[in-house]
Amino acid sequence: MTPPKNEMCATWIATVKNVDMKLGMNGAQYTAWVQKTLDKLKANKFNAVIYQVKPTNDALYPSKLAPWSSYITGGKQRKSPSYDPLLIMINEAHKRGMKLHAWVNPYRVTMPGKTLASLAPSNVVRTNPGWVVKYGKQYYLNPGLPEVRNFLLATVKELVAKYDIDAVHMDDYFYPYKIKNETFPDQAAFKKYGSTFKKIADWRRDNVNQLVKKVYSSIKTTKPHVQFGISPFGVWRNQWILLAAVRELV
Repeated sequence: MTPPKNEMCATWIATVKNVDMKLGMNGAQYTAWVQKTLDKLKANKFNAVIYQVKPTNDALYPSKLAPWSSYITGGKQRKSPSYDPLLIMINEAHKRGMKLHAWVNPYRVTMPGKTLASLAPSNVVRTNPGWVVKYGKQYYLNPGLPEVRNFLLATVKELVAKYDIDAVHMDDYFYPYKIKNETFPDQAAFKKYGSTFKKIADWRRDNVNQLVKKVYSSIKTTKPHVQFGISPFGVWRNQWILLAAVRELV
């Protein structure tokens, strides 16, 4: 007999710019917010939550590789809220029979208009300034550098090893959207590492492919049951961006 398929009914909980989460909650306030949020979702038949835990090269959990996110405390990066937001979200989700996907944004370092000086001194882009590039009004980790990809792999491995998450969900896995009359400043990295590619665009795609493949392998090596989700998108005639369903890579 073929077992019934389980339908995934998920919602995103965004922490960047405090879209869905208030600033400066203490442990009791945060826990109450989580419980209220998940109770409402459970009542509306949701069975999974995609929770943003690394919005800008930071963390909503104690990490050895990234500073505390300012979006949890409202203060500066590295200021601890004195509780573990991710652990509380995982425990409360699992109590309700819901799955928890840890949502990460790999390359984004700042939101528009923010400076590197606003980041914690321990932030990897402060200790390794050659890893970061500015494009438009934002800073990004350079996907073309092997050391950057290795760092991102380490952050995912830390997350999977430390927490009882059901999946890692990667958003913005691609290079930033093109900005008119601006060039993504990775020509030096292309010259150093892209000698086997005739076109820089092909090299960039290969950098992304390498990262995605290695993240998947790292997750499965660390905890085989943890899924890997990714947010691809389709462009219809270069006019409409259509959000695609979250799928596990196979």
